[in-house]
Amino acid sequence: MNHVEEIRMLMDRFLEADTTLEEERRLYAYFAQAEVDPSLETYRTMMQDYAALMPVEQVHQPAKRVTLQPWFKWASRIAAVLVLAFLGTWGYRAYETSKLEEIYGGSYMIVNGERVDNLREIKAQIESTLQSAQEIERLAAAALPTDVEQSVLSEIDDPALREEVNRILNE
Repeated sequence: MNHVEEIRMLMDRFLEADTTLEEERRLYAYFAQAEVDPSLETYRTMMQDYAALMPVEQVHQPAKRVTLQPWFKWASRIAAVLVLAFLGTWGYRAYETSKLEEIYGGSYMIVNGERVDNLREIKAQIESTLQSAQEIERLAAAALPTDVEQSVLSEIDDPALREEVNRILNE
């Protein structure tokens, strides 16, 4: 492939916005020459205008690659993690607050003569009270005799009355 065919191919890719910056620099440099292939002459003005938009040192020199210091890369990663953690925590607390508002909205407690409106404290107090109630229920169930009906029936001396109570209990 000769040089003119290569430039034509690059021009086709340029017009489709499919060229790299380096390929565009090559096109700008070609059209900046005194002699351009006559079949490509129609593009000269357009390419010179595009080249004028780019600083001169960028047209004729390859772009310098910017490298970041290793400490800057790590610092930026740590900062990104911290920002994500903050946003995640903030979002979760906002979600939790909206859920608490749905359940306990307008509720309050009086503790030591002070009104408490903090829904998180109210939720914690309610959960603590429910745990205490479950423990009391468990202890009460353990204290009851396992066979209460038989215990009651054995206390009745009259056989007819005992039979009547037994019939009522088993209905």
